[in-house]
Amino acid sequence: MKFTDFSKFKDDIDKFLNLAKKGEDVIITKAGKPILSMAGISKEDAEDYILAKHYKLDKKVKSVQDSKVLSHKQVKKHLGI
Repeated sequence: MKFTDFSKFKDDIDKFLNLAKKGEDVIITKAGKPILSMAGISKEDAEDYILAKHYKLDKKVKSVQDSKVLSHKQVKKHLGI
């Protein structure tokens, strides 16, 4: 775990982004108090995080997953094409 002051973080953001990408947690402080934490995340974990934090999106995804899927042939028949 790496702690850094906000001004140092701004001055060398690439360094701290690389640390987070490598799996190290980065805690950014201002006036000696933590204000932000940063950690790397995989694509799979990002998807889980987004769904967990945004319940409306999760509901929408579930409704699409639960909906009936029509084949191309069924759509054409339904439209009379």
